[in-house]
Amino acid sequence: MSPLEVLQHWFDKLPPEMRNDLGSYAAILGGKDLVPLFEDFASSDEAVSAFRAALNLGSDSPMATVGKTVAFSALVDFVFLKRSTKEDWNDVMAINDHAVELAKAEGDASFLATVERAGAGFALRGAMWIREAARWRGLRSSSLSNHAMSEWLSAELAARTRR
Repeated sequence: MSPLEVLQHWFDKLPPEMRNDLGSYAAILGGKDLVPLFEDFASSDEAVSAFRAALNLGSDSPMATVGKTVAFSALVDFVFLKRSTKEDWNDVMAINDHAVELAKAEGDASFLATVERAGAGFALRGAMWIREAARWRGLRSSSLSNHAMSEWLSAELAARTRR
């Protein structure tokens, strides 16, 4: 299995919320330079579809496959920043608690309802991100490590020279 296929399988097993976040961030951070299909997306579902399609876009070149895997892996690494530990989520909850106090002080019932609703889901959301970050770190230290990608690339190039 190529490193890009490993990344694709990992992405497909993510909870929908995380696929939406990754697809949207990929569109914002990588944009059409990384995935031309990102040019026309209007919703997170379309961003997820574009991201998935980019992972499926095969190349006959092992070098391009590894290059694409490295680019997408860096993007995923970035998305996991400040979302992968209990401390990260404690910081998020503290910011949300401050927003609740601000909304109460200003008497903004609509904003208060929004931040309270968001805050109520942080424990579950944080646990999900922490769990998936651990799975991601496992892949990055095994199948998607620089060493593993180098080994795969060497094997692919050697196989092509024997043809």
